[in-house]
Amino acid sequence: MSNNNYDSIKLVAVSPPIDVYGRVRNEPVTLVLRENLYADSPTDYAICDLNGDVVLASTDAAAVVDSAGQELYEIHDKIFTVHASMVGKKEGVQLFKVEDESKAEGGARAKVILSDVVTKSGSEQTMELDGDWAGDGAVLSFYDKSTKKPTQPVAKASRKSMTVKPGAYDDQTYFFTVAPGIDIALMAGIAVCFDEIRRGLEYGG
Repeated sequence: MSNNNYDSIKLVAVSPPIDVYGRVRNEPVTLVLRENLYADSPTDYAICDLNGDVVLASTDAAAVVDSAGQELYEIHDKIFTVHASMVGKKEGVQLFKVEDESKAEGGARAKVILSDVVTKSGSEQTMELDGDWAGDGAVLSFYDKSTKKPTQPVAKASRKSMTVKPGAYDDQTYFFTVAPGIDIALMAGIAVCFDEIRRGLEYGG
């Protein structure tokens, strides 16, 4: 699928909402994810809105914090697994897992599993990333295990933005647009995991 096709995907409200930190919007929100080149760690991320205001951050790709520096949850590498994977945890309780699927059968590049703590439905929810996170673009959708097919798109990623003038950001910037009805604080950490897994596969950690 080309980047143009990803750009044309419409993100409709997730229902029921997935709300963990009270950061659910009524319209799609574009997060600007980029490495903080001036930070002590090369894996610090600043997560901004389109105005350039920092709304969230990830410190050493190990925690997601709000704009006041308050930690929301931790991010950990999951070791001793067949596929590269990372998990988001709050006080030891798993919120989500992101797993590389680039070498598995099928077209998905990564899989996300939201825990029942997040979904509040008594069961987990699976999402799959299709496309090229570091290239032309990608879309993250809910996944139906019974049909083995993606269903509702919940976010899309691109290296370009139609609303930001060329040259405003460097080539390590990602624009991650999140659907209404799903917590952007949760999705920001998932986006960081996508990029860290990509970094690990390309550079060996």
